[in-house]
Amino acid sequence: SYLNRQGEVGFETEAGIRMRGYGSAANPQKSFNVYFREEYGMSTVEYPIFDNHEVEKYKRVIFRNSGGDFVKTHFRDALLQEVMSTMNLEKQDFWPSILFLNGEYWGIHNMREKYDKHYLKYKCGADEDSLDVLSICGEIEEGDNADYLSLLEFVNSKNISEEDNYQYVKSQIDIDNFMDFQIAEIYFANYDWPCNNYKIWREQKPDSKWRFLIYDLDYSFFESDLSSYTTNSIDHAASTSNEWPHCNCSNAIFRNLLVNQEFKLLFIEKHDEKESVTYFSKDKLVLIFFLF
Repeated sequence: SYLNRQGEVGFETEAGIRMRGYGSAANPQKSFNVYFREEYGMSTVEYPIFDNHEVEKYKRVIFRNSGGDFVKTHFRDALLQEVMSTMNLEKQDFWPSILFLNGEYWGIHNMREKYDKHYLKYKCGADEDSLDVLSICGEIEEGDNADYLSLLEFVNSKNISEEDNYQYVKSQIDIDNFMDFQIAEIYFANYDWPCNNYKIWREQKPDSKWRFLIYDLDYSFFESDLSSYTTNSIDHAASTSNEWPHCNCSNAIFRNLLVNQEFKLLFIEKHDEKESVTYFSKDKLVLIFFLF
């Protein structure tokens, strides 16, 4: 049963529920995925769960305990995704909720959209039956990973400073989205990345390019000394280390693109732009914080 802020029942249905998370599952307050299926009740929920977006159709939602931010702000990831909302990046909408399980109070949870094929259908207009969705090192969540593994092999074996090689990489990834993805992760100083919390997607059509999904920013933005304003996060993003939170496949595209002068200059230019009033300015951050 979903009650809106006026205490009115928005919808009711039987649904599937599954506990989610890794280390955060040890917290007394759990995170859950909720699944809407016809065999349970409703196949989809058509209701404005997140009233700041035009999408009103959902197959899955998350009740999130804020992960690694559980005992601190309890909304760090949602806040930082809102900060980057005007960039060329997908984001998971957010709504704070109070959760009861079998009538028992389970505290404040962050209701979030779930990155999956249904999200990409309703939010991005993609064909959910013709998608490749991959996680770290090309692990398959949906579809196929052969083209992505081929791309990793290409960037690791070719000199990307050469124009033809650079143009090939640009034909495979949405370069503007990729730069915004890297800039946001670097600015937020996300320590729990790049060999974790890594997800990419594309449609299975000839002109489709890989896009990078940013999420789970709990270990960012001075969560600890490893993610503070003194952290050399560009070094973290481009590290050649093979020890967690890095692995050989996790930042191969970024490291190899940095040898290309055109990419490097454009990346610096976009980074400077993002630190302007439009994106990461102090005034904008303070405003978004108070809106939360």
